[in-house]
Amino acid sequence: MGFWPDEVRGVPNAALRGALFSINQERELAKKRQKLATVDGYQIMFKGERFNQRDLDLWEMLLHIGRQQPYGKAIEFVGSALLKALGRTTGGEDYEDLKEDISRLMGGVVEITFTDTKVTFIGSLIHNDYREETTQRYAIVFDEKVRKLYDAGYTHVDWEQRRKLKGNNLAQWLHGFYATHAAPLRYKVETIRELCGSTTERLTDFRKALRVSLEKLKAVGAITSWSIEAKSDLVTVRRKGSVSQQRHLENKMAAETSAEFSSNATGTLSGFDSH
Repeated sequence: MGFWPDEVRGVPNAALRGALFSINQERELAKKRQKLATVDGYQIMFKGERFNQRDLDLWEMLLHIGRQQPYGKAIEFVGSALLKALGRTTGGEDYEDLKEDISRLMGGVVEITFTDTKVTFIGSLIHNDYREETTQRYAIVFDEKVRKLYDAGYTHVDWEQRRKLKGNNLAQWLHGFYATHAAPLRYKVETIRELCGSTTERLTDFRKALRVSLEKLKAVGAITSWSIEAKSDLVTVRRKGSVSQQRHLENKMAAETSAEFSSNATGTLSGFDSH
């Protein structure tokens, strides 16, 4: 999967740009393949018990532990150590919850189609799992095909910021979503409600929760500012991208400027007269 420092979690963009990991506490059961909301560029189908932000915490941690291991090789850890790393307690129920959470990630069938390449990843987010009951030592295996999700693009998610947002599922979802944007696009409040998988019926209630969550993102330093335009209901978010994201923006702007200059017959840039 590559290497990233301890301070962040490397997560495929496809998992952060839609409702694969929703904000809902209540879990729906998709008995048939269900199409999930996502941004342009992807199509996501899902069958099984739906994932939420708790599942994303666990998956991010497991990916982090195994980031330097070859695919197909077991990633070993002790249950108590993983629970502590996730900020959970280590009582009997916590161990049982961990078993359920791992089982859920193994049981859900995910289909992610990349619309530009017409290639689809189909499988479980965890390939298999071994557990010693006496020691609660685990050995998790990721399938090699997970690499395809990383090849299509992934993002470094600030783990400390995400940890500070614990307890607010919408804020955590927004944190991951906007982390994938070098320069965040403007989305309508209703669109964000769909993308995060919210079941809040009244848009007014969701907008109120969105305002609170965006302010929390600002408080932890994930974004620098936000606003919701009253007339259009468009959400504008500004953030300082990572070094690689800023480099991407600079290269994109340079390419656009070069193309604009080359296509201008008078040798001047648009917006400037030739006098």
